[in-house]
Amino acid sequence: MAEWLGVKFGFLFGDYSYGANLGMKLDDVPIIMGINWVILSLATRGIIQRFFKLPVMKILVSSVLMVSLDVLLEPLAPRLDYWSFDTMVAPLSNYMGWLVYSILMQSLLELVQFKGSF
Repeated sequence: MAEWLGVKFGFLFGDYSYGANLGMKLDDVPIIMGINWVILSLATRGIIQRFFKLPVMKILVSSVLMVSLDVLLEPLAPRLDYWSFDTMVAPLSNYMGWLVYSILMQSLLELVQFKGSF
């Protein structure tokens, strides 16, 4: 849903569109993106929960780790025809949106007491 809102309205991440290299799309959003969010959320959670016990720390540090991955991916994405922003570079709103959405995802995992092991 977050990706659809982003592509259609620029909400959360800024004005961007997906290229052809992420496979089949549903209303201009690659289906794999939903799966990517789940995998990234679970993976960062699995890594971080080994180091932190306090729920707020697990949520915040996992979220920062997720945003850090996005920082690394953003310069490569247009070259790989994954996605690109109308402004040619990812705006600050993209990273803020990632942080907000990551905190939401990590809070949900905390709420359901996800205890994955990686």
